[in-house]
Amino acid sequence: MIGSPAEVHLWWYSLDVSASALKDAYAVLSDDEVDRARRYRFARDRRRFVAARSFVRRTLAEYLSMSPREVAFVYGPFGKPAFSSREPGETVQFNLSHSGEGALLAVTRGLTVGVDVEQVVHMPEWRGIASHVFSAYENAALSGIEAGSRDAAFYRCWTRKEAFLKALGNGLTLPLDSFDVSLDERNPELIAVRDEAAALAAWTLYHLCPAEGYVAALAVEGTDAQLVWRHPATAEAEMLAMGRF
Repeated sequence: MIGSPAEVHLWWYSLDVSASALKDAYAVLSDDEVDRARRYRFARDRRRFVAARSFVRRTLAEYLSMSPREVAFVYGPFGKPAFSSREPGETVQFNLSHSGEGALLAVTRGLTVGVDVEQVVHMPEWRGIASHVFSAYENAALSGIEAGSRDAAFYRCWTRKEAFLKALGNGLTLPLDSFDVSLDERNPELIAVRDEAAALAAWTLYHLCPAEGYVAALAVEGTDAQLVWRHPATAEAEMLAMGRF
């Protein structure tokens, strides 16, 4: 399904599923995932978790030519999930993020990726939050944006930082203020990584708009990734112009 090692397939999936679809979703989960679902206090959060995990299993199963229940996961020391392959040399990698009623999944062969999606909501207390999680450069940039555009800019910054950290797979061991990202919609960039100058040439950031009301970012190892949107309902893929927008 992946035409070349440079391709990154992006899947957007609605977590607002029907009762019958939710029942089918439970059927492909592992026992520990079912247990995790039961621990959610609110039915809405439980539904979203089950729908997202089922979506990941069903999608990865197509790439791996196995049944969804056969897909097994391992977790890195900081919680980043990966596919547990039974075949030597298997290189399928993925990363998932979900927010609100949407889930975004990135799948590659060989490239390391991190993805983050957020539903954009108004943030009247943006200044206090930004002062704790953004760098001095990012706070200055955010303060200079007009009020009507600030919420979207905040989430562009947030998703780019999260996507980069998820790609690295080391959780929050890299302080959030130790690296700078751009807030510009058309020019997503990793601007500086203090004490890790080599990272600037090793990673590329992409700005994504998977659905109205959502902002997302993708961090990809290298500079030559080809982004391909795939749609669960039709399985039709469309290549993104220039691989970045």
